[in-house]
Amino acid sequence: MPLQSRLGDHFHYFAHLHQNKEPEMLAKHTAMVAKYALKLINIHHLDLIVNRLIESLINSDAVQAKHAAGNFIKTLFWDAILFHDYGKVNETFQANRMQNSVFRRNPGNCIGSKHSGLSALIYIGDHFDRIHQEKQFNQWEKNLLGVWTLIFANVILKHHAPYLEHEINILIELVDSLHPYLKKFQIQSEPHLLKAALNNFQNESHFLSLMDTVFWNIPCFVPHALLRLCFSLLTAADYYATSSYTLDLQFEDFGTLTPEQKIQFQEQFRTSKYYNK
Repeated sequence: MPLQSRLGDHFHYFAHLHQNKEPEMLAKHTAMVAKYALKLINIHHLDLIVNRLIESLINSDAVQAKHAAGNFIKTLFWDAILFHDYGKVNETFQANRMQNSVFRRNPGNCIGSKHSGLSALIYIGDHFDRIHQEKQFNQWEKNLLGVWTLIFANVILKHHAPYLEHEINILIELVDSLHPYLKKFQIQSEPHLLKAALNNFQNESHFLSLMDTVFWNIPCFVPHALLRLCFSLLTAADYYATSSYTLDLQFEDFGTLTPEQKIQFQEQFRTSKYYNK
């Protein structure tokens, strides 16, 4: 669903500024990120890889609605890319960082000019709503998808960081002050439910118990690979989309190797050291 369909006043929000041109609208930037993410997915054949990783995640007798659960996790993967800048609806971000005269600073939201934490909370609230409303999942499956929602939210939280950390630092005490933004996106999740979920996630002993239940029969590489792939895809697509606006470039070369180059690299690897044969 495009941002225009979620946010009634989307036309007021900027994503980036440029000294020589009009500001880039948030809805346009979000669509451009999606465009480049799909290009990267297609050119590197990532869809098959994501499917295989997700199939490994749901390969448990406890997951009965496998097809629906797999599709939901895939939606979580994609929406982490789509939602990553939704927090730029923060009025203080718009007033301070975007110099947007439509907005005034909102000290009441307690996050200053930041946006990543708000983006993550919007993402969590939206997908918790979907999980709650879904009739075909049993309670164990809903718990599984809730855990995955919180884990993927970390990709959004860290999309400006140099690497993907494992610490989740959405502050529970900010839920009440940020909840009005969820209403802007027509998200119904109640603050007390969000706080309870975040408290469970940040309670180390409870979280480890959840992880043991959810991942007890899954190689640790699988969830790690899925998250790393999502993080890399988001940061790459965001870079291409932002550069497209700031540099007026449309990227078509994404560093893929030709079959001849692949053979050349393989031969160099095999022959450069005797033990590489």
